[in-house]
Amino acid sequence: MAKKGPDWLDEDDIFDDDEGDIFEEDAASPPKPARGEPLKRGRGEQEEPEKKSARSGKGNAEASDDEDEKKQSLAARLAARKKRPGEEEVLKSPFVLALAAGAAILIVSAGAFWFIIGRDTVTKQMSAVDDAIAEQRYNQAISMLQEFLLNHGRDSYTEMATLKLAKTRIDEQVGGSAPEWEKGLAALNLYIDECRDFESYVEQYPMLAATAEKISLGALETAGKTKNRKLLKISEEAEPKIDQFSDQENLPVEVHEKIKLAREKAIGAIRKYETTEETYKEIARYLEAKRPIDALKSRRVLIDQYPDLIKDAKLAKYLEDTLETERSLVKTEEIDQPASTEDRELPVPQPLTLALHTQHEPKKSVKAVQSLLSLKAVAQASTR
Repeated sequence: MAKKGPDWLDEDDIFDDDEGDIFEEDAASPPKPARGEPLKRGRGEQEEPEKKSARSGKGNAEASDDEDEKKQSLAARLAARKKRPGEEEVLKSPFVLALAAGAAILIVSAGAFWFIIGRDTVTKQMSAVDDAIAEQRYNQAISMLQEFLLNHGRDSYTEMATLKLAKTRIDEQVGGSAPEWEKGLAALNLYIDECRDFESYVEQYPMLAATAEKISLGALETAGKTKNRKLLKISEEAEPKIDQFSDQENLPVEVHEKIKLAREKAIGAIRKYETTEETYKEIARYLEAKRPIDALKSRRVLIDQYPDLIKDAKLAKYLEDTLETERSLVKTEEIDQPASTEDRELPVPQPLTLALHTQHEPKKSVKAVQSLLSLKAVAQASTR
């Protein structure tokens, strides 16, 4: 049913939305009547008898051609449809489509520039961190990495920054001139706990094995210098991690041998230090008790055990103190008695000396020599 309009609209301007009237002109559709002319019948009404009889005389071939013609006409009408003002489809407007295409291009370009700028910014920040680490400014590097993680949250750079932060914490403890091996081992354990779930964690195995080796050997070296037995335990805790992060089919046997020798050296140095300190205390107690002989005995035992200590300055000082203590114990006495001028009688007989005289009796001397030679030969035969 057609909609009613105002009085100034005629029948040509009234249309029915429900029936989908498109108000367009087409070459295949009949022309609209002028004002005052009667409306022609529509498609649904009966055609004139002459046209009807002429159309009925056509064969099946013409019917199929007519159907193709109708389809083409419908497609042409749909393609060439003209809209009244206000009824156009905005999304299909060429201007709107051009704007949308331009906006899409701008968005893609902006995204590309944002990605490039972001990547360049990350590269510069990581370069600054690497420079700080190379110059052993570990506190500054750690602060920069923490700020980086706060700004980026959880994105593609989080794993990289977290791994670098954990490694920097280890380097802070073991990479300086005065390494803290105990704190370095704690930082290594923290690295393992925080980073074990990352995809690139397996790639860090060689670095972790090298770090464990460094801590184990470094702790032993420092223990030998500082005579700290606690560092021996730190080395023992770090050594198994070398095998944990090494190739299980090719374990570093040479590294363990090196650690074994370093441990023996460190233990020897600590034992020497402890023995020396104990001996020093013992000598000091003897000197205080005025027992210089016992002090000398303790010194002799220490030198026999560690001969290189004979040049030790502290031990030399103790020797001087021991001699001074011995001299202080010597008492002198002045005796007013004249010296004796006569020889004392010996409690034993006068000693005799056997001497061979050969100057005045040559024959006797020859016989004496012969007898001595015979006695010598008899003595040698008896000993055999």
